[in-house]
Amino acid sequence: MVCVMSLCVILPVNLSGHLFSDAMGGMSLANLEPQSSRLWFHILLTITLFPMAIAAMRQFGLQVPQGPIPSSDGNSRTVMFSGLPSSRANVDIIKSHFREAYPHYGIEDVSLTYDIQHLSALEDELRTVEDALKYCADLPPSAEKVHIKVGGLCGCCGSKVDAEKFYELRRSELTQQIDHEFRRWKRTNPIFFVTFANSDQAYEAYSDHQRCVRCQGRQRPESIQSEQLDTGNWTAFHAPDPSNVNWNNLSQSGWMWYLKAIVINLVLLGLIALLTTAIVALNFPSLPRLQKFHDYPAISQISPALIMLVLQMVMPKLIVKAVQWMGYWSRPKQLIAEMRYIFTDLVLAILLIPSLGLLGSTAAYFLDTHPVRRDCITLPDNGSLYINYLIFYAFISTAMSLFRVNVLVSYVVRSCKARSKAEEVVASRVDRPFAFGQEYASFLTAFTVTVVYAFSIPLLHLSVWSHS
Repeated sequence: MVCVMSLCVILPVNLSGHLFSDAMGGMSLANLEPQSSRLWFHILLTITLFPMAIAAMRQFGLQVPQGPIPSSDGNSRTVMFSGLPSSRANVDIIKSHFREAYPHYGIEDVSLTYDIQHLSALEDELRTVEDALKYCADLPPSAEKVHIKVGGLCGCCGSKVDAEKFYELRRSELTQQIDHEFRRWKRTNPIFFVTFANSDQAYEAYSDHQRCVRCQGRQRPESIQSEQLDTGNWTAFHAPDPSNVNWNNLSQSGWMWYLKAIVINLVLLGLIALLTTAIVALNFPSLPRLQKFHDYPAISQISPALIMLVLQMVMPKLIVKAVQWMGYWSRPKQLIAEMRYIFTDLVLAILLIPSLGLLGSTAAYFLDTHPVRRDCITLPDNGSLYINYLIFYAFISTAMSLFRVNVLVSYVVRSCKARSKAEEVVASRVDRPFAFGQEYASFLTAFTVTVVYAFSIPLLHLSVWSHS
């Protein structure tokens, strides 16, 4: 709908102006006189699209299920609680508390969680060693024996030893370390799970342990163990599927998680303001050292959009690592957080900050641009920036996604770290999940840029068609 309106209605209206003789300026909104009555076409179509967008979002929201999805297994009957003091974690005491606080409810199971970060690292290494050992054992007798370089860096140097014997010894060492870790496994997490007899009882307990329950004038059911278990600080959550739980992150809760979130948000905001704005990319050809290249269109017109695309591909990787460091308890929430952070970063860097003409003074200092440019980078002179950006996104970014360049780069890095042929084979079998947050956020950014400048630069839709 937006594409048809832009190309069939707005584009002829913009071409009817006489302020610019060049093709880019003639197709843009700036080609019309400020007092021209033809501007009412833009106003009326914008007013028409606004309620249509709200109606479309509402229709989509009605199709999304609210609350927990009922299921036939025990997940809908299980509630996840946080705030349990680690020194007082005891299954029998917790069961006694719930049976006294909810005398008519059936408590089927209480499961504590433990700090398994070190144990998970050992198990991952053991799995890799076993795969490499299996590769060595499956080789035919006539094949050359596999050797591994020990004592070097990234397999570039070091002494060669028999790989099969090395992996057998390493497997034995890891097995002993894992057994030792199990024996001294005493530190519990503040997270635990309670399974009730039915979903109604689980929902009632979930409602009683929300942060705002006292604001609603309600009291949590208590027992004689409430003070010992510190139930006043408990918070309930819908228990995710066990396969969607980040078990390594359950030990991170309380003020440490919020401190990490604040630090990461401040760092990302600083990167957005100083490094990832399109104005920085636009000023790239204007640096004093690059003034001699300013007359070359390949640098002055194409390089800003290309740099924007590079920033769009690099920044999501940093954001994904930052979100993983924050330590979300469930993988769906982690994916949603990745998508929100990446989309916010890209919209600020590519759309909002450049369109408003914002440029941090610190970035201007590092770029040595005097005077500081505070004009909007869009119409009419720089309208081609977003057209070039969407063209690059349609062809370069899509082609890289089809050829899975990120997977290839990751494989090359793992292969360089491999110390033997067996580890190279294991590295090639690593299955990478689909980067939902990155791909969806990049698509939403291109869609947002297209819709925002649909009537100002109708030519954008041609690049959108090429991407489709």
